[in-house]
Amino acid sequence: MGLISGLFAKAHPSREKILNKGFKMAMEFGENWLQPVNSRLKDKFGFLSDEEITLYSSICKDALDDSSSFIIGRLTEIADECETIKDSEFKEEFERYFLQKFNWVNKSNIKRAYSQGMYYSWREGLTSVVK
Repeated sequence: MGLISGLFAKAHPSREKILNKGFKMAMEFGENWLQPVNSRLKDKFGFLSDEEITLYSSICKDALDDSSSFIIGRLTEIADECETIKDSEFKEEFERYFLQKFNWVNKSNIKRAYSQGMYYSWREGLTSVVK
């Protein structure tokens, strides 16, 4: 690589950017709903090895599963105690929990994961405890 082309070469995205893009892909509704993100990550980040793609995909799936599990589990606990929680308090609780476990997640993806988890909890009849 020449000096000039080296100056303008694109640096590879950070681990956090790759994970956030993969997590966003994992949360997509439509034709890709609940589909593995491996091929989409490979298309977007062709420089990644197959092992890296598998690792990133696994981390994103874990984050997706955990977000809904936390929300449904926590709202079930609140419902079982015949209690309620303010939406703002529950969002903060979710954000603290989620960032502690997945410290790479950006605010946009946290908001989206919360919304998606609340959708699943609504389908389970649990959103009545959130005020």
